[in-house]
Amino acid sequence: MIFQVEISSVCNARCVYCPLTVLHDQWNFRFMEINLFDKFIEEARELRPEYIHLQGWGEPLLHPDFDKFVKKSLEVSKVGITTNATLLDSKLDVVADLDVVAITFAGATQATHEKYRVGCPFYKVVSNAKILAKKKRGRLIAIYMLIRDNYRELPDFIDLAADVGFDEVKISNVNYLPNAEAAKLKAFTDLFERSNPELERKIEEASNRSKDKGLRFASDYPSPRELTECPERPTTTLFINVDGEVSPCVYLNLPIREAAIPRIFNNKEYKVPKVIYGKISQQPLKEIIKKANSFTAKFMYRRYNIELGNLAEPPTVCLTCYRLYGV
Repeated sequence: MIFQVEISSVCNARCVYCPLTVLHDQWNFRFMEINLFDKFIEEARELRPEYIHLQGWGEPLLHPDFDKFVKKSLEVSKVGITTNATLLDSKLDVVADLDVVAITFAGATQATHEKYRVGCPFYKVVSNAKILAKKKRGRLIAIYMLIRDNYRELPDFIDLAADVGFDEVKISNVNYLPNAEAAKLKAFTDLFERSNPELERKIEEASNRSKDKGLRFASDYPSPRELTECPERPTTTLFINVDGEVSPCVYLNLPIREAAIPRIFNNKEYKVPKVIYGKISQQPLKEIIKKANSFTAKFMYRRYNIELGNLAEPPTVCLTCYRLYGV
């Protein structure tokens, strides 16, 4: 089992595409309490997780107890984070001991990166990543957020990633679209739209260049195709938010005050209810996991049915989520 644990819903950046920025007035800015995390670790120890990812919708390095959280997590599992890397120089020894560190970019140049990742100085991020690359124990992954125009810099970004010392590049679509304005930033095409041949060529060029540079390469799809299970893997992964609420994934429990989550899908506005199985402060994690079975069973049934040539319906809240379609 894999756990994604949101230890912080606070961030020192204001990336233009991030729901924290777009939904700022509704956002719950919090750090996970250490006694709540201790309860999770105590129960996770018995479950023997394969991996724990210490990040949700905020910047994990901001948490005042980040060092303790890492130490406790490493006692029970492999551990990783996703970070904007602006604070890496102050947490270098702790972060270098992790199994996975993913650093997010939105361009191969200062102008493009800082246009979209406000508060993340390009050269500081690159410099901190280079220092970490020399000290790291585990995998160092560059996450490239794919936006309507920055895909043209993809091949150049591969060169940058290789120069920094990354092991892998992952192309990730800006795929959670809180409102119509944010939807204008997407690079991928929508359902029933023609694919973008230039985007596809740039992804292919980046993939080929990665092979030449000896980098692993992965990418979200540039156009939708329905999957039996989305890449968030709800059948094997649980998301625990900053308040200890357990959900299928980050997309179904944003830290906003409203009970319904706004999203744009296929040029239409939707409000979907949050999916929360329970709170670890109120119930044993084992009992909460049992409640998740009714949700995950639908994906298991889809996997079984696809072998029979009949794709069964996913959970209703997933029908209007781009992750189900691989973008």
